[in-house]
Amino acid sequence: MVACGSDHPTEVISAAATVAAASAKPTATASAAPSAKVSTKGPLPTGYTQVPLPADAHVGIQVAMVLTATDDPIVFYITGDEGKQRLELMAWDADGGKWKGPTVVDTIASVFKFGRQVDVSRDKSNGELGVVYQKAEGETWLAMSSDSGANWRKEKLPAVGSASYASIALSNTVQHISIADGEGVHYLRRSARTGDFQSIPAPTLEGTELAQAAESRVRVDADGNPGVIYFLKPKEGYDTLLAFFRPDEGVAHEVFDSKNKQNDAQYLDLAFDGKKAIAVAALHRSDEEKSSVWVSSSEDGKAWSEPAAVPYDGGQATDGFQGLAVGNTGVALVAPVTGGNLEGTKCGLPKIYRSTDLKAWTSCSPDAKNEESFGTDASAVAFDSAGKLYVAFTSNAAGPKHPTGLYVWRE
Repeated sequence: MVACGSDHPTEVISAAATVAAASAKPTATASAAPSAKVSTKGPLPTGYTQVPLPADAHVGIQVAMVLTATDDPIVFYITGDEGKQRLELMAWDADGGKWKGPTVVDTIASVFKFGRQVDVSRDKSNGELGVVYQKAEGETWLAMSSDSGANWRKEKLPAVGSASYASIALSNTVQHISIADGEGVHYLRRSARTGDFQSIPAPTLEGTELAQAAESRVRVDADGNPGVIYFLKPKEGYDTLLAFFRPDEGVAHEVFDSKNKQNDAQYLDLAFDGKKAIAVAALHRSDEEKSSVWVSSSEDGKAWSEPAAVPYDGGQATDGFQGLAVGNTGVALVAPVTGGNLEGTKCGLPKIYRSTDLKAWTSCSPDAKNEESFGTDASAVAFDSAGKLYVAFTSNAAGPKHPTGLYVWRE
């Protein structure tokens, strides 16, 4: 365990840096069910709601979402022209029945399109928000807010060489972060708001080494104990292994592998159902399976279930980066369509995969009849306290019903 800290001073950005919302388009709501209505006050309406952004806003494939203590969504996204991007947020205000913002978290050097580069968490113990993001090539930063996103303390995360693909989980005033750098994947921990982080390198398995510049994910269980998943590769051969470790144990355990199939890109996510760890990864494992997304679970983080294939909706392949959420009504997974064909496709976008037992999965969309003409770039998913699902996504298709932009669908 090594102590290390930021080489940049903590920086604060005020709400005065908020982009004016006067030019924002009015909220447009399209119903996913006949009963969905526009609300002037209260929670986010059910069905599709377009998040009002300035007319010249360009949103890409980076989207993250967190729910407040009252189950109101806060959506983070990257917008702007090439070389002039901003990490911003929009928050639903239930008292006013409208979206508040956009609020600028930070300016960034460039949009990073490959792999998830924005991750957000909310500490249920004190309501503090934390977001990790790629600020520039090789630089990953942390921003923290104690006032629901109005003001942010920012700092560059410590890393060995170039850093990317960070994730964050806040619990009981402790910051848990995983990050990929020049030496692989590191787990960072800090219990104070500022100061040095403790750093623990992700261990390997026998005959393997860390996959360079690959995603990792840190999440905490019901007791606030962290777990980390990441990819390993063999020193010889083409296999890709998904690994899990508890930082306080320091031992890696194999979740599942690609059965010696070559994978040039890998994506993953992690969630906890109580103390049960649930891992998802996009790996090509078989030429026969009509899926490249697999889910496995473990009660202790050591012994993992046989991975279950998440079926495609017809011929549409969804092996990009996923979002995974657990609620009291089951498990939900979202992922963008990355290829394939429309043969046998029944549902529109965004694609949502659901299960109650982690074995049998349904594949569809809020657009069950494929009528809404959305084209998704990125998506994020969360369950509220009642077990209802929220999906935030960007649409790149200017269809007859919906313009391009940022949307949230509420069950």
